[in-house]
Amino acid sequence: MKRREDIMKRKIISFCSVLVCCIIAFLIFYHNTQYNKYTIKGSAYITEKNKHLVGTEVLEGKGQVEEYDEHNMLKYSKTIKNIPDEMKLADSALISDFVTKEKNNEYITPEIIETNGSIGVFTKDDGSGWKLNKGDSLVFNFDKYQSKATKNQTAVIGHVVNGKMVKGEKFKDLSGSYEITADEPGEYYIYTIDASSEYLAFKEGSISVHEC
Repeated sequence: MKRREDIMKRKIISFCSVLVCCIIAFLIFYHNTQYNKYTIKGSAYITEKNKHLVGTEVLEGKGQVEEYDEHNMLKYSKTIKNIPDEMKLADSALISDFVTKEKNNEYITPEIIETNGSIGVFTKDDGSGWKLNKGDSLVFNFDKYQSKATKNQTAVIGHVVNGKMVKGEKFKDLSGSYEITADEPGEYYIYTIDASSEYLAFKEGSISVHEC
């Protein structure tokens, strides 16, 4: 009798173990499925929720959930007030601000991901830009994630001065530096634009100020 009870206990334990494994596998599958449905529109911090998009193509599909804020447009922007016509960016272009963290006299830029035509603007922790006098320099050192869809992904990097965007430069290399020297005193920001059809993602970088 006791042997029969032991056999029954082992069967119950085995069944419960298999059941737990099945539940865990289902939860993992559901978790990954939900994230794989998730897309963004515009620019965003790289998070657990969207990191699967890094280096991939932008795919349109039903059932996808988009991270999107309709207030991320020019008329609502606190950092950009004017976009010159020569830049060929619509007033509906999505603008997102990203906060940097000051460390050892530099400002560490966060990891971000962007979609085509969206604008990411780096700010100080209080949302302000960098106050420069004429002749001062602002340097942005960056690293991009490698795209799985194309070898040379184009990013446009430029700056904003006193609310006005200034036409930027195109960068295809994975790493590089963008430097500007202030022609006039004022408040300066660094911006990035995804100029490709895929998701453009930046690793942590740095912004530094060099006084003349």
